[in-house]
Amino acid sequence: MKLKSILCTTLSAALLCAGAFAAGVSGPQGGESVTSLPLAPAGEAEQPVQPGYDIAQWSVSMPVMVYGTATVEEGRVLLENDNETSAFQRIILNVNEDTVILDAVTGAVKTADDLKTGDTLYAYAGPAMTRSLPPIANAVVVLCNIPADFGVPVYAEVQQVIPGEDGKVSVLMTGDIILHLSEDTELLQGPGFTCGNTFLSDIRPGTRLLSWYSMVMESYPGQAVPSKILVFPSAYTGYTDMSDGGNITVNGEQLGAAAYEADGVLMVPVRALAEALGCEVDWDPARPDTVSVTRDGQPLYSFQAGGNTATVEGDMVVGLRVASAAKGGVTYLAADDLISFHHLKLTGRWPVL
Repeated sequence: MKLKSILCTTLSAALLCAGAFAAGVSGPQGGESVTSLPLAPAGEAEQPVQPGYDIAQWSVSMPVMVYGTATVEEGRVLLENDNETSAFQRIILNVNEDTVILDAVTGAVKTADDLKTGDTLYAYAGPAMTRSLPPIANAVVVLCNIPADFGVPVYAEVQQVIPGEDGKVSVLMTGDIILHLSEDTELLQGPGFTCGNTFLSDIRPGTRLLSWYSMVMESYPGQAVPSKILVFPSAYTGYTDMSDGGNITVNGEQLGAAAYEADGVLMVPVRALAEALGCEVDWDPARPDTVSVTRDGQPLYSFQAGGNTATVEGDMVVGLRVASAAKGGVTYLAADDLISFHHLKLTGRWPVL
């Protein structure tokens, strides 16, 4: 496998916050519901299945793709946006030390000095933008030196990962495309990793990829074989598959305790999930009904068993769904609350192709 480490910096905070899809689970933006749907056995036609429960997806916003002719000033680029799907015709991009600037063909690292007025640039900006005209946003990725009729690399988020034979991996991306990766795929290391090599095993749900491919197979989802990818780390704290009801996985490992369904809500054991993510779960002997979850000594959230409110990183959350002592004294919360509190990526079963 060709390995090449090209960047070791910190991922911009502008990456944080939605674009979500869970195959076998529908894929709305944050706050909407996704429905768990079992897959049909191989070789059988899919049959409509009544969903057993809904889970609200917590998601991390993707930057917006813009492209067009650039006017370059110090630290900024005014782009005449040719992306007809955008709501604005011009945008000002802040280019700073966190912006990844690459040659669109080779993937070689460039600097702001390589961006010239009159160049055609592709950029991924935001997701936060000012309300001004033109809007102003931080540039996450900028692609330059773009030949005419060249298929520029695509920046997207991994939704699911399935290992194949001989070290091959297939990944379902936002935008409904499956990328087939192997030892022949050139891996470039993006910002946010410690210095060292990047491997296919570093790609997991929530990871973001900038992928070079020229042809997409006509299928649904579409399929492509990239020649190389630039790997960005996940902006989530982990990922979970809750599509199989009581059998939940966290970061690919089976959860030690079972969940259960109640009135269309999947209830998940708090301690089992939190500890699987490296958190600590405590209770105050003076207030035995209060549960507190911390990470590295920092409070994440707390709630009262039997109550309907929680304190999450200092803010009050209402409408909490709690069940306690119903099953051997174990405390449960609704799956979507736990996903939100822990900033988890919700994934699901591999789609039927």
